[in-house]
Amino acid sequence: MYKLDKRERELREKLRGRYCPHPAWYAAMTHAGKERRICDQISFDLRGNGVGEVFLPEIISHNGKHDSRPPELLFSSYVFFQTIMTDAIYEKISSYDGVFQILGRAYRIPMHIEDSEIAHLKAVLVHEPRPRMAGVMNIGAPVVVTEGLMRGMRGRIIEAASRRVKIETHFSFLDPTAAVVIVVPWEMVELDDSPPPLPPPETIAPAVTH
Repeated sequence: MYKLDKRERELREKLRGRYCPHPAWYAAMTHAGKERRICDQISFDLRGNGVGEVFLPEIISHNGKHDSRPPELLFSSYVFFQTIMTDAIYEKISSYDGVFQILGRAYRIPMHIEDSEIAHLKAVLVHEPRPRMAGVMNIGAPVVVTEGLMRGMRGRIIEAASRRVKIETHFSFLDPTAAVVIVVPWEMVELDDSPPPLPPPETIAPAVTH
């Protein structure tokens, strides 16, 4: 059995319950097939009562055809919600049948997701051609999208044609072996020669008063 070393145990004790003091995005991890029910439950119980927006990673089709089936999920087992996290909200969402954790380092140490990453995810979900999941391909050059809703999104070229380029891009809340693939015109991307950002130092937010 894996055991935490002393330094990690001490760090977790310092971080536990010390949430971001501002509205931030989080992800509830659900069992596959439970996403829509959990999304509805969070909205019903907490929307306007501590939680702002709640959404699923649903692909939005623009083909104009009527379809009575629910929209397809780009990936399963995630429900995203925006809140000023507190123990009460953490415990409430964690207690739902079908939720096995709130994405994070450990119990009551949730990972908040940057607004820019959520904005890029929303842009991916309405993109045409439709995005799809793919395994990570460690080939090609790094690029950055320069125009449109996905401006600033970084990725790696995995396939190129005369007019379009296929890019894999990553999100911090997904498994590192998974990527999202999008296709964009060449004129919307440029080579990304900037050095990778340094990881932020561990910070401890002030405790939230309940």
